[in-house]
Amino acid sequence: MRFSPLLILIFSLATLDSIDATSCMDGFVLLNGAKCVKVVTDQVTRDVARRECNLLGGHLITPDNQIDNNAIYKMVISNQAPIWIGAKCQNGQQYYEYSCVWDDYTSHNYNYFYTNYPNFTVGGQCLYMSHQISNQGNWYNTDCDKTTASYICETEPIGNCKIANNPYCYWAIGELTKDEAVNACGKYCSGQIISIHNDYENQIVYNNYFYSSGLVPYFRIGAQLSSHNLNYWIDNSTWDYSNIGFQSLSVGSCYSISLQNQEVARGKWLSADCSYQLPTICKRPLIDTCSPTPDTPTQCTTPTYLSTTNASVVESPNYPYPYCTNPIQPCFYVLTGPQGTSMNIRFPVFNLDTNSTIQLFSSFDESAPFKTLSQSNYNGAATWYISPSNFIKLVFNDLTTDCNSTTAIYRWQAQFQPSTTILN
Repeated sequence: MRFSPLLILIFSLATLDSIDATSCMDGFVLLNGAKCVKVVTDQVTRDVARRECNLLGGHLITPDNQIDNNAIYKMVISNQAPIWIGAKCQNGQQYYEYSCVWDDYTSHNYNYFYTNYPNFTVGGQCLYMSHQISNQGNWYNTDCDKTTASYICETEPIGNCKIANNPYCYWAIGELTKDEAVNACGKYCSGQIISIHNDYENQIVYNNYFYSSGLVPYFRIGAQLSSHNLNYWIDNSTWDYSNIGFQSLSVGSCYSISLQNQEVARGKWLSADCSYQLPTICKRPLIDTCSPTPDTPTQCTTPTYLSTTNASVVESPNYPYPYCTNPIQPCFYVLTGPQGTSMNIRFPVFNLDTNSTIQLFSSFDESAPFKTLSQSNYNGAATWYISPSNFIKLVFNDLTTDCNSTTAIYRWQAQFQPSTTILN
């Protein structure tokens, strides 16, 4: 089953909050002040989508309430494909009973299933949100391996922390190898695989993260065993606490913590192969001063989201070299400013071929741009174009006909910033 080959991203102005410089990591934007999200338009199976989010240090989107669900729905309402939701469900002993496990490994009380769903007679264990306007963001269950859909990855804003023990914040990511987990935790500023230094910190893991039948009952921790049988933390912190229940270098030099009484008691640590893909607990300082820097992609494979508080420049693909998307396709850039301001944009560098244009929209669902720019009507670097909202969708239509042969330096660069005037 495949939903559609095309996904045109729709992001409602109402879903974007004012973003401070350290709200979200690269490529993510703030959603309702509580989630950082990254939309991926590729249509893939659920396992592929989940793994890609894990590698980014996050998980598939998990709507926690109706406000979240409405905001996510607005992102896909006009799309030709639904999105994966970060949960898997299984049926109970009665046909109306079911249980769901969420990709962030915490419990959730909210759902927005369509009437009589999940329906395990017609669908599998994986959940998606419908893109159909008539369904208003309802959830359905489907086969995990035969269905492909787009997806949204989620991380916590840097200033937020759901699970904290001063001075640290903790979060879980899905199944990865040890080396992959080190990189994924590190995506989040000073993040590391967790080191554990007392009983209370150990309890944080097995008391806050949810285990359900069918899931791996172990979480990776940042302990490792050297070839000389010496234990150490890979974040180089002091080895001042231990809760090892089983240790064997022949099994593996990494460690995991048990979430149930199985090979070892719940909360005990046991040896694990570093190459095994396990869920991982990450840890970072509660007060983290890292500042993400946005990046303009070299090709137009997904829409680009930028905020005035962490970027003021957007550029054509391959800048400062000539643009050429090859094959020809529009590039979408979403530029946002604080609520209540208007967004201004100008083009210090502007050298388009005769066929290409740049369109500026003040909302996602606007049918006509408030300005269309071409080489023939460019008014110079000093001209500002003002949106009536704090939002600009910039659509670059690359219609170059001599992509592979031109020696011209076709490129553009835009500066954008909010006005100082608050809109009524």
